[in-house]
Amino acid sequence: MPLVAACAAAGTDYADLTGEAIFIRECIDMHHKQAIDTGARIVNSCGFDSIPSDLTVFALHRQGRTRRDRTAQ
Repeated sequence: MPLVAACAAAGTDYADLTGEAIFIRECIDMHHKQAIDTGARIVNSCGFDSIPSDLTVFALHRQGRTRRDRTAQ
């Protein structure tokens, strides 16, 4: 958490691959406003641990767009 705080204060981007929901919630609660103010981007759950769920969301999004495009024609 000290690293997240330092990044938010300095306007430096931060990324990790944690899947720990409590840590992520605390990051958002404690540092979101400051990160927006300084331009820092804090990204949790990126990389190895989140790839299966990220790919599933991407596939769902792509499927939804395909269906929407078909119904628009």
